[in-house]
Amino acid sequence: MTKRSSTSWVPIYLALTLTWGLSFLFIRVALTSFAPLQISFLRIALGSATLFIVARVRRIKLPLNPSLWFHATVTALLLNVIPFSLYAYGEVRVSSALAGIWNAATPLFTVVFASMLIRSERPTRGRVIGLITSFAGVIFVLGPWQGAQHSDLVGSIECIAATLCYGIGAPYSRKFLSGKTGIIEQSLIQLICGAVIMLPLEVITYRAPHDLHFNSLLAIGLLGAVGTGGAYLAMNTLFREAGPTIASTVTYVMPLVSTIAGIGFLGESLTWNQLGGATVIVGGMALTQRTINRAKDL
Repeated sequence: MTKRSSTSWVPIYLALTLTWGLSFLFIRVALTSFAPLQISFLRIALGSATLFIVARVRRIKLPLNPSLWFHATVTALLLNVIPFSLYAYGEVRVSSALAGIWNAATPLFTVVFASMLIRSERPTRGRVIGLITSFAGVIFVLGPWQGAQHSDLVGSIECIAATLCYGIGAPYSRKFLSGKTGIIEQSLIQLICGAVIMLPLEVITYRAPHDLHFNSLLAIGLLGAVGTGGAYLAMNTLFREAGPTIASTVTYVMPLVSTIAGIGFLGESLTWNQLGGATVIVGGMALTQRTINRAKDL
């Protein structure tokens, strides 16, 4: 389907950027009452419930193809179960602002693994330069010369591992799920699979929420219904309305939102190398994206 010539996608773009950028704030607030795995499970469960309601209202039936459900399970592990859990564990140790910065490295890993899974995504010299630049930004954010504390290092590694999962899961989903079924169906079966995977883990590790208060409940509700269920529909709609090039830039803007939210609402702070490294990461991926666009225009 061709994208519209108007800018009707702009409100969706802004809403998605704001929603996903604030997700790191929601996780941090939810951690005051819920354990990391509880946050991951509730996020996926509420997201799937939201999409299930949408599907029922629109009278959409789920596909029965076993192959689709298998690939949806793998995608759920890579894009939901593992990264959602890792980010929740990571934010126990690092700020929500820093977690948002690490998420900006998602396109770095996506391009690397897309070149392995998808033949049309072959690396070029310009793309390699962009990837190396972004990787240098990752090292700059870590600041190894500063002798980072063990807790901060572990939290950063957990966030980077989550980003790595996104980088593998995105091209996998594109190769095995995209176009095989409708947008709502694809998103819903993926989240259903994620909820089914998380349920036994949640039962085994369950512990009663501590210091339960309105803010943590609100954060969980927004994270699941809006930041997961609603955001999936928004992202898929943005791909359709504006195209993948514009949609991919959401990842570049999200750190700005997460940083402002973390500093403004939680009083967090970032070091100069973290801010500088984030700029280098985004700049390198912008160079990579520009190279990809040029190749497509040839």
